[in-house]
Amino acid sequence: MYKPKFFSCLFLVVLIVSIPGFLFAGPDLYLGLTGGLNRSQLTTDANFSTFGPYNQAALNLNGGISVLMQFERWGVETGLGYSQAGAKTESMVGTTESGAIRGEFWISQEQSYLQVPILASYSFNRGGFNPYLFAGPNIRFLLNGKEKMDSDYGEQEWNREIDGYLNDVNIALESGAGVRYAVTPVLNMGISASYLFGLNNQLSSNAYGEQKARDFRFNFSLYYLL
Repeated sequence: MYKPKFFSCLFLVVLIVSIPGFLFAGPDLYLGLTGGLNRSQLTTDANFSTFGPYNQAALNLNGGISVLMQFERWGVETGLGYSQAGAKTESMVGTTESGAIRGEFWISQEQSYLQVPILASYSFNRGGFNPYLFAGPNIRFLLNGKEKMDSDYGEQEWNREIDGYLNDVNIALESGAGVRYAVTPVLNMGISASYLFGLNNQLSSNAYGEQKARDFRFNFSLYYLL
């Protein structure tokens, strides 16, 4: 299942990167490496699970490689990345069979995706200290989804796969701001913060209710001028 999704994502990235090269002349081309944290949340109208609502944010990871085509002020960036998402329930009290309190536990919904962001950006400066804004669609292809129990007393009672309840493709709008700094003439480093607003229902049937992504991301990036 993963290989067709990977090659579909790769084809989409190559297509996006190729089009500006035919339409415009002379953009600076950067190869980017990005990684960071994803504070993920879900809207809570789902009913496919006996647990929930998943109304607590979860801290996850995301990262990937990208290609940035930078014109004078405007830029286009796309790439192939991996992201974790989901949310968790409020904490509950765990007890032994005799009623003694063991600690707190919660149920987590975990998702993992291959993602292809297609982001337009506007830079306020070229070279040196460069703040910029960006926005565009983020297309995510489901790799895995599961529910599991976590606790602060070190036990994981169970987990189950929920791929069958989730759509294979999710589309979100991502927007944010960042700053890049030219460390050398060919190497830039930067930080960015963005908000990812899920547009379509993550659940594969309306009978399961509705669930959409609401993620806040903080990333660190390196860009090398090709």
